Amino acid sequence: MQTWQKTLVGVGGLILLAGIFAYPLGLSASPGFSTGKAALMVGGLALIGTGALGRKTLDLYKTTAILLLNTLVMFVVLEMGLALAARLGDFLPRAPQPTQERDLRYVDEGREDLPYFQSQDWAQDYWREYHAAWDDRDLSYQPYVIWRNRFFEGKTLNIDMQGRRLTPGATCVPGAYRVFTFGGSTMWGTGVPDWGTIPAFLQAALSERMTQPVCVVNYAEQGWVSTQSVAQLALALRDGETPDVVIFYDGNNDAFAAYQSGAAGGPQNLDSLLARFEARPPVSPWLALASQTRTYRLLARVAGQPNDQPAPPFQAAGIDAGALADQIAQTYLGNLQVVQALADDYGFEAYFFWQTILLVDGKPLTAEEQSIKQVADNVYPGYAGLYRAASQRIAEASRTRPGLHAIMDVFADQTDLVFIDPFHVTVEGNQLIASEMFATIWGTGK
Repeated sequence: MQTWQKTLVGVGGLILLAGIFAYPLGLSASPGFSTGKAALMVGGLALIGTGALGRKTLDLYKTTAILLLNTLVMFVVLEMGLALAARLGDFLPRAPQPTQERDLRYVDEGREDLPYFQSQDWAQDYWREYHAAWDDRDLSYQPYVIWRNRFFEGKTLNIDMQGRRLTPGATCVPGAYRVFTFGGSTMWGTGVPDWGTIPAFLQAALSERMTQPVCVVNYAEQGWVSTQSVAQLALALRDGETPDVVIFYDGNNDAFAAYQSGAAGGPQNLDSLLARFEARPPVSPWLALASQTRTYRLLARVAGQPNDQPAPPFQAAGIDAGALADQIAQTYLGNLQVVQALADDYGFEAYFFWQTILLVDGKPLTAEEQSIKQVADNVYPGYAGLYRAASQRIAEASRTRPGLHAIMDVFADQTDLVFIDPFHVTVEGNQLIASEMFATIWGTGK
């Protein structure tokens, strides 16, 4: 071993010892493990290895660099190929697949392959535009409500500069009869084109009934809980937008946010939002980066690992489902009271509709719906019971609370497929919900 090698080994050894005994030597303020100590130890080992290998270190470096470069090139090619295949797939017709043979999981990916969508001439355009507008997370931060979709124009999906989804036929001119609708993705219209949303059906029915112009505004946003909707209403009122009627269609997002965090009142994905605000990764930054790649998702699917399988934290933390259901109902009823106070002050009518979901709906289920329900129950253990308990509390409150309606049986007589996933429904399902709302608020007479 040459002199320079011995020197490197000696210096590396001293640095390694400095890392190991940093606290006794006064180089560290605490006896615990730290990044600085790790850096010293790794640096020391690197010098020792370089000294021991001598000139072979350069050959080892070249070999390692070539292997890493080739791996990187292969990864980039694979990632680009998967991205290209996904984009080409948006333009190719999809062959219907038996529901039981598909990987439904949370049905975010499998739902567009349902036979229902294969029979809709708008479906291919819609899902391509939906992926562009939402799956690619083209969102913007908005004060108080946290997030909103950005402007988007398409054949079946359009979002204005304020992040509101288009309501076809809305005539928002001075003197118009104005209806503001609020809620999460079910009111927003996930799975249906602009003309198939609940607000669109309300617009059409009111335009037929009214002699004056009608302006139904879809203020809903995917993932929002009722508190975000209340904040959005307050912002609209602050800016001088006063409606004649406001309609809230909620339930699932409030309950699911509580299911995730173990406490009612917060937004969905609270841990991720806190991590961003506090500038800390919710998981390893390298794992978080890797999980966003198509290659990672492909390998996870091949390995049989779900992309998104949140655990029921309220159960893991020993929180009673009944107590959490009480919190969910109390939060929602509190928001109802706030909106009714605003309604009294600003002179509009307020209506609240607690929604049904596949996991608790009493409708006769089709084969596809049964499969979706089975998978969802496995992915979200305990959620159906939590939502059912919260719904019972809301139903009880609706007996004495004006303007509150629990429409859990709206699909009771429907034998055809209504649910496209555990929470969202078809165009026909939205039409039934809108009809229920219309009859409740405006009656059935001409």
